[in-house]
Order: sequence, then C-alpha cells, then structure tokens
Amino acid sequence: MIADTKVYSGPDAQFEGVDAADRAKFAGMITQALRQEMSKSFPAPATAQADTLRLQVTILGATKTTGGIATATRVTPFGFATSALKSVLGKTGSLTGSILYAVELYDARTNELMLAAVRRRTPDPLDVPATLSMDQTVKAVAREFADGARKRLVELTGVN
Repeated sequence: MIADTKVYSGPDAQFEGVDAADRAKFAGMITQALRQEMSKSFPAPATAQADTLRLQVTILGATKTTGGIATATRVTPFGFATSALKSVLGKTGSLTGSILYAVELYDARTNELMLAAVRRRTPDPLDVPATLSMDQTVKAVAREFADGARKRLVELTGVN
C-alpha cells in the first residue's frame, strides 16, 4: 500500500524558496510514480492483509533546479564530459535541484515500523531533461526512487 506522500512543514523544513503549491504538486508526483511502479510487481489490496506493507514518504525539503543554465552545463562538450564523470562517480549535476525525503515502511496490519531512512536525491548528471525545470527534476527523482524501491522490495520478498 502506498500512502499519499506528505510534505513536512516544521521549522526545520528545507525548501529554499519552493512554495507550498509546488511542494504539494511534488508530493503528488512522488505518490503517482510509486503507485505506478509498485503495481508492476505488487497488487494494491483494498485493505491490509497479513502480508501487506505500507510505504509512507514525507518530503522534508527541496532545492530548485536552475533551468536553462543547468541544461547548458550538460550540452557543451566540456559540460558533457564533466557530467559523465560526475555520473560515474555518483556525484550530483551542476545547478540541478534535489528532493530530501523520509521513507517509512510499516506492517500495514499492526502499524509496526519496519524500516526508516532519510535520503537526498538528485537526477543523474546525464539526465538532460531533468535539468529543464524543477518539475522535470522531481519527475526524474520520483521515477528513479520508485524503480529502486520496487526492485528492492522484489529482492526482499521474492515476488516478481
């Protein structure tokens, strides 16, 4: 079960100029990507079953992508080479935004917390479309996160 993504609004939230409407839109994008990706391997039950997990994501912060400039840093020969090196080294791309989020995995019947993690994610430095706008950045992060989460749950559960 994928719960609707929440947006943290405490005094230590890290949204650096990202307004509330965009935060809510980004939460919806993450929820949609997770539900779409998880449905490839896991049916979504109407109610919690004995073997049901509930995934809760909370956005804790976001940094903006500098559209146009971030793209330009990828499409020049030097920029492409630099971005390729950053990609291989697992580094972030220049002027590309990020999403800071918490992930909690619960036993859906008992509400027992089974796993929790906090991560900051950025798109791959070679993902040029992700540099066009913050919406594209969030779509790329959501897509990569959902794909990785599904694959990890498949490994843990043995489900295809």
